[in-house]
Amino acid sequence: MITFNKKNIENYVKDYYSNSNTIKEYENEKLFPAEKIIFKKFFNLKSDILDIGCGAGRTSIALTKMGYDVTAFDLVPEMIKKAKSNAKNQKLKIKFSVKNATSMDYPSESYNNVLFSYNGLENIPGKKNREKVFIDVFKILKPEGYFIFTVRSGFAVGRRMIMWLLMLFSYPFVKFFSKGSSWELGDKIRGGLYIHYLSPFYIKSLVRKIGFELIYFNSSTNILKNKKSNFFTNFSNDRMIFFVLKKS
Repeated sequence: MITFNKKNIENYVKDYYSNSNTIKEYENEKLFPAEKIIFKKFFNLKSDILDIGCGAGRTSIALTKMGYDVTAFDLVPEMIKKAKSNAKNQKLKIKFSVKNATSMDYPSESYNNVLFSYNGLENIPGKKNREKVFIDVFKILKPEGYFIFTVRSGFAVGRRMIMWLLMLFSYPFVKFFSKGSSWELGDKIRGGLYIHYLSPFYIKSLVRKIGFELIYFNSSTNILKNKKSNFFTNFSNDRMIFFVLKKS
C-alpha cells in the first residue's frame, strides 16, 4: 500500500501540470462562457485582480485584454514560463511569478479582486492548507473586494456520487494500511492528478466563519441558461460551480 504525505501529493500536481502535453492543452484554452458572464458581473472594469493558479495564462491574458490590471502566479515553473511567453508575444504587461497558493505573501488589503479559476482549489492537498487559502485571500482583499472560484461538487448526482460513496467505504482501510498518511476523505488520484472532491455545504460554512459574505452560488449550466440556483445546485454534476464571495 502506498503511503501518501503532503510532499508527494504536491508532486502529483507538479508532475501533471509540468507535462508538455498538459501545458499545450492549457495554452490554447480561452475563457469559458460562464466565466465571461461572472467576471463582467462582479469584477469592476479597470480594477486589479490577483489570479491564483494561473497556469499558462488562460485567464490572466483574457482579463488583461478586457481591461483589468492582473497579477498572477502558479505553482509550476513550466506553466509560468509559457504564460510569460504568451503575454510577451501579445505585448501584454502581466506580473507573473512562481508561488504556492498556501504561502501567499501579499500585503493586507492589496487587491480589489482575487480569482482561483477552473477548480484549482481541488489540487491543494490537506484541509488546513485549503482553509489557509481562504483565510489569506480574506486578508489580501480590500474591503468590498470579491473572491471568485469554482469547484466540482463531491456530491454530484451520477458517477461522482458513486465514486464518493466508494471513497467513503474504503477510507478506513486506506488509513489503516497507510499509517502516518496525510490522505483525507475526498482525496483521489485520477489520471495522474491529485484531486480533493469538496462539499459545497462545507465551503459555505467555512467562508462564512472566516467572514466572507456569499453573494452568488450557481452552476455553469444555470448561468448560461440564466437560471437561479436552488438547493439541488449543491448536487450539480457540472464541471464548474461558481462561488462569489465578498469581503464586507
